[in-house]
Formats: sequence, C-alpha cells, structure tokens
Amino acid sequence: MDSETHFGHYWRYEHFGRSRGEIAVDVWGIVQLVVNGGALLGGAAVWKTYVESLREGQRTKDSEIALLKTDRDIWKDKVRQLEERSPEVMEQVLGRRIELREAEIIRMGEDQQKNQAELDKALREKSDLQSDLARTKGFRRVLELEGDDDEDRKTLDELLGPEREIEIVEIGQVGVDSGMLMLTDPCYIDSEWSLEPWALGSRYDDSARGKTYVQDEDFVRFDEKLRDYGKTPTQLIEEGVWVKQQDVEIPPNYSYNGAASVTLRRGYGELNYRKGHSGAGVVFSTTFGDGGYIVYGELRNGQLVRVYLNLT
Repeated sequence: MDSETHFGHYWRYEHFGRSRGEIAVDVWGIVQLVVNGGALLGGAAVWKTYVESLREGQRTKDSEIALLKTDRDIWKDKVRQLEERSPEVMEQVLGRRIELREAEIIRMGEDQQKNQAELDKALREKSDLQSDLARTKGFRRVLELEGDDDEDRKTLDELLGPEREIEIVEIGQVGVDSGMLMLTDPCYIDSEWSLEPWALGSRYDDSARGKTYVQDEDFVRFDEKLRDYGKTPTQLIEEGVWVKQQDVEIPPNYSYNGAASVTLRRGYGELNYRKGHSGAGVVFSTTFGDGGYIVYGELRNGQLVRVYLNLT
C-alpha cells in the first residue's frame, strides 16, 4: 500500500471519529438543555403556585380584616346606642329639658295673667321631668350596686372579686293569672300568708228588698242581666234601685286582699307581716295583665347580682 492510499484511510478514520464525538456532544447538550428547561418550567410552576398561595392568603386576610371592621362598626353602634340609653345620658337630657322649662316659666311669668294656662302646663311638665330625673338617678344607683362610700364598694369587690365577666341569662318564666306579681321570701308563705274571703268586690244595697249585692259574688259583669230583676247592674244603679256602699279600706296585709288593694290603689307597694310592720313582700301590677313573663338574671363572675323582669 502506498503512502497516498494509507493517508486516505487515516483521513477518513480521523474524520469519522471526530464526527461521532461532535454528535455525542450535541446530543448531551440537547439533553442538558431539555433538563434545564424542564427544571425552569418546574421551578416556574412551583413559583407560580407559591405566588398564588400568597395572593390567596392575602385575599383571605383582607376578607378577615373587612369582616372584623364590619363587626367593629356594628359593636360601635351598639355601644353608642347603649350609651345613649344609659342613666347618665338620660340625666343630662332631662337636666337640659328642665332648664328649658325653667326658661319658659320665667318668660311667661312676666305676663302671668295672659299666659296662665301655658304657665301651668310648663310647671306640670317641669314637675314630671324632675320626677323622671329622680327615678333615673335612683335606677342608676341600683345598677351600680354600690353605696355612697368606698367601704361599700370595697366590700362588693371582696365578695365577688374584681369585675371580669358580666353575663345575662334567662332564669325562667312566671305565669300570671291575677294581673299581679309578688316578690317575697318563700318561708313566709306558710307562717304569714292570710287566707281571707274576697273583700274587694263593690257592694250595693237594695233598700226595698233589704238585701246587699256583692260584685264577684252575686254578679261578675255590670252588663249582665240579673235573673231577680231582669235588668243589668248598670241599669239598677242608674235607676237608683241599687246604692253603692262606701268602699272598705283594705290594709296592705300579706294576703290576696292586701295585694289586690295595693295594686288597685297605686299599682305597687309593700305588704305587711301579721304584726303590722312592712317587709313581708313587694307586690306590683303587670302592664298588660295575665300571661307568661320571662325573668332574666345578671351574673357577675358567675354570681347572680341583679334580676330583670319586663312587665310588658
């Protein structure tokens, strides 16, 4: 083999060897490029997921903040409404109204004869406002559950501890069939309660027959027709057949008669023990008569400190 032929074989071998190496390098580069691209795409996907998670978390926090702001505004309104109904605010409002009435009274007093009717009206309104103010102050003192000195307040905190939690709970319901309710110690019922015949019915004398007719015994309603007369009590009274006796004053005894007498006369009051001194109970009328009335209690640190009853 001559040298020229040998060189040709060598050249072809070297050329072929370099081409395979170059091809291997190109394939490996493509593989690396694909792997790097996949890593970049995976990283991008992870990053996108992370960013979306952050955005979702931010949206959730924004929603929570908006909800908290709404709740805050609602509670602000409730606090404002309670403050407006508080005894202190009521005292201020009543005080301003009294000042206005006093100014009107002074102005109208300059020409008293001309403005006598308006002056009387203003005086009555001022008196009513002063009564309302006194009741409001009294109610505020009851709500405070504190006396006028620091010793009383210290004793309350010693008994119940510092005020940490206030809770309003429903104690129960009380039924009413007499239009009245009574606050009393149950131990007095057996020893102090008097069982008496009904004594508050109005009494009417018929002099011609020599007989007395008692409301709730001989008749119930004034518009019902009586069998003995064929007429109603109202007609008999108007015709002068019946003459009403003077009502008997019933003392506020610890009895149904006493309770009815107190509520009919004033709407509320105290009942007396058998010996005559007060304190056996307190009785009061309900606003709309019979029914069921829910009683609520206020707990301070778990201890019952007030009882509320809505009479309407």
